[in-house]
Amino acid sequence: MSKRNLFIPAVLSLLGTSAYLLTKKQKENKQDNISQNLVTILSKHFGRENLKGYWIDFDNQDGLEYACGVNVENEEHLIDSYTFLFNPESNDAYGFKLITSKFE
Repeated sequence: MSKRNLFIPAVLSLLGTSAYLLTKKQKENKQDNISQNLVTILSKHFGRENLKGYWIDFDNQDGLEYACGVNVENEEHLIDSYTFLFNPESNDAYGFKLITSKFE
């Protein structure tokens, strides 16, 4: 096969890889921004020192909202687990539901 026949597939492969990496980086940046905004909101709602962890279901995005969860230490030193929804457009977390309360 001549070099000319290999040039076009090589260029297309390079363009495809570049587009994939760019899209992946944009998605990671968006998720990082959402995580930072969520931590700020949770810190205001529960207090930063009480937060024991959180999760965001980025795969379960139904348009504007993400399903999330948080573990918080309460006054009795129990860990309360909540689920809630987060809207990154309005930076609003709502629908907090207590799931469990247990010792650490």
